[in-house]
Amino acid sequence: MDAAGLSAPRWLRCAEHAPAQLAAGETLLLPVRTAGLAPALARQWLRAQLDALPCLATGWRDSPRGPQPHNPALRLSLSYGQGVAVLALRAGAIGVDLTPLTPPVDWPAVAATYFSPAHCAQLAALPAPEQGAAFAAAWAALEAGNKCLGLALAEYCADSARQRAALTIWHDRSQLTGHMLALAWS
Repeated sequence: MDAAGLSAPRWLRCAEHAPAQLAAGETLLLPVRTAGLAPALARQWLRAQLDALPCLATGWRDSPRGPQPHNPALRLSLSYGQGVAVLALRAGAIGVDLTPLTPPVDWPAVAATYFSPAHCAQLAALPAPEQGAAFAAAWAALEAGNKCLGLALAEYCADSARQRAALTIWHDRSQLTGHMLALAWS
């Protein structure tokens, strides 16, 4: 499903700018710069951002799938990139992923493992300068969709692809230099 015609998620400048409650269909994105922080310090910093979100006044808990709000109506998704992390918060299922715009050298082999043959052909047919960003967008959408649906990364499966195709996918690379961001929600 395409996100055309839907309101774009709202980027926050800091956690304190979040509303006390989310409006129906509202998605909040909070970028957190983690450059230069050791992983343990980056996690501490992210926890502090969660604690500062007014809409998480009831608190949040750690879970095997990452931090989740105590409020059962809200869902939180988190993705780390090179020097940055993004928190996505929404009422309902949500998945977020950050992917570097520079693809791995073996991206065609990676695509052949995780994307449909038709999608691989579409990527290969693009002019070479466009292939990296197109692969990054496709990979970010795959990961965000899997997070939204609660699926683990697995080789291409038509059933999983159909489930992801039913989601709304939104891309942005304007806010995070060097990364493609994808959000998936139902």
